[in-house]
Amino acid sequence: MPLEVLGRIGKDIYKAFLETSDFLLNNWRRRDLLPVRVVVHNDADGLSSAAIVSDFLDKMDVPHHISAVKYIDQDLIEELLGERYPLVIFGDIGSGYKSLVEKLAEKANVIILDHHRPDIISTKIRDLNPFLFGINGDEELSGAGVAYLLSEALRSDTSPHIPLIGALGDLQYSESHELSGINRMIAEIAERNGIISIKNDLKLFGGPGYPLAAALERTVQPLIPGISGNSSAAVGLLEKLGIPVKKDDKWTTLEDLSAEKKKELVSELIRIIAPFSDPKEIIGKVYLLRSEEPTSFLRDLRSFATVLNACGRMGRPEIGIMLAKGVRKHINEAADILNDYRKEINEAVVRYESSARIVEKIAFIDGEEHIRDTMIGVIVSILSKKLKTRAVIGYASSNGKIKVSARSADRSIGLSGILKAACEAAGGIGGGHEEAAGGLIPANRKEDFERKVIELLRES
Repeated sequence: MPLEVLGRIGKDIYKAFLETSDFLLNNWRRRDLLPVRVVVHNDADGLSSAAIVSDFLDKMDVPHHISAVKYIDQDLIEELLGERYPLVIFGDIGSGYKSLVEKLAEKANVIILDHHRPDIISTKIRDLNPFLFGINGDEELSGAGVAYLLSEALRSDTSPHIPLIGALGDLQYSESHELSGINRMIAEIAERNGIISIKNDLKLFGGPGYPLAAALERTVQPLIPGISGNSSAAVGLLEKLGIPVKKDDKWTTLEDLSAEKKKELVSELIRIIAPFSDPKEIIGKVYLLRSEEPTSFLRDLRSFATVLNACGRMGRPEIGIMLAKGVRKHINEAADILNDYRKEINEAVVRYESSARIVEKIAFIDGEEHIRDTMIGVIVSILSKKLKTRAVIGYASSNGKIKVSARSADRSIGLSGILKAACEAAGGIGGGHEEAAGGLIPANRKEDFERKVIELLRES
C-alpha cells in the first residue's frame, strides 16, 4: 500500500512517522504497551482525531479507552498518572502543554498528534506536530490530519474523509477560504478514490441536497445576519426571491434551483454577508460524502464538523466519535443535540451582541454566569464577525477557574503568543493559533489578565 501523503511531504516528517509506526507495531506484536489511553480535544478536530486513532487501534486489536477533554491541566495529568497506562496518545491537544505532559512522560510512553504551536521542545515525548517539520499547522494540517498520517504509516487504510472533517471544523482555510497544503492533498486523494465529491457551490449547512430553508437557518459558518437561527426569516428570504419552500410535498433544495434563481440567491446572500464577512466565505468548494444520502446533514463535511462540535461541546463526545467512525445508530440523538446546541448559541449571541464590554477596540464577553466553557469559543467566533473590534475575548466559568477564548480576523496580531503571555501573567496557561486562541486562568486573576492582554494588543 503506497504512502500517498507521507511519501510526498518531506523526508524528515516521513522518517518521524515511520519511526513512530515501527515503535508501535514492534510493541503491539509482542502485546506490549497495552491497553492504550487516548485523550483528545472535545471539538470536531479532536473527535475526528479520536475516530482515526480508534479505527487503527481496532484494526490492530489494541484495547483502548478514549476521553475528550476541554484542556490539559495539572489535575488531568495527575489523573492520567494515577491510571498507569503504558501508552498515552493525545489528539488535537498537547503540543502547547508539553511542560505539563513531560511529567506524564516520566511514567508512560507519550505520543502527541497535534497541530497547535508547541510551547517547548521535549526529548521525552514523541511529538509529531507539523510545525516541527516546517509545515503550518494553523492552515495546512489539522490534528485529525496528523492522526491520519500516523494511520497511513501504520498501513491502516483509514478513510481520508475523516481528517477533512477535522480541518473544516477548525476553519483551516487559506486566504482564498479553501483547503490548502496537506489538507488539500488529502481531499484530492479522497475525491480520486470516490469517497467524496468536490464542487463549487454555496457553503450552506447540509449541502446542496438538504432542504434549503433549513440550510439557510442552520448555517452559522459564515453567519448570515438576520437569517442564521431564524426560520421565519429564512422562509421570508426564499419567498422574496420567488423560491417555493416546498413543491409537491418535497422540500426545495439548492439542487432544485434553476441557474437564474440560484444566481439571485447567491447575489442576495452576498449582499447580506458583505458588511460583516468576506463573501468568499459563503461560496466556494463544498466537500460531499458520497456514501451519505443527499438529504443527510452528514453529507456535507462542513456540516458533519458542526455536528461533531455540537456533540463535543454539549457533553456527548462519544456520539460524535461513533458518527465519525461510520456508526449511524445514534443519528436521531445527534440531531437533537445539534438543535440544543444551536439554541444555546443563538441565545448567547443575542445576549452579548448588545452587551459586550468594549475597551480600546477589544470586545470582552463576560459569560461566566451564562455560557458553558465548552461553548465560549464558538460564541466568540460568531461575535467576532458581528462586532467591529480588533479582537473579541470571552470568559466562561470552568471548574473554579475562568476559561478564556479569543478571536481576531487580523492574523498580524498573533493571538497565540498574546494569549500565552497574558494567561501566564495571570497565573494560568494559554496558546493556540494566530487568529484563534484560548487559555485558563485563576478566577481571581481576571483583571491581571485583561491588563496584560490590553497592553500586548496595544503594542501589536
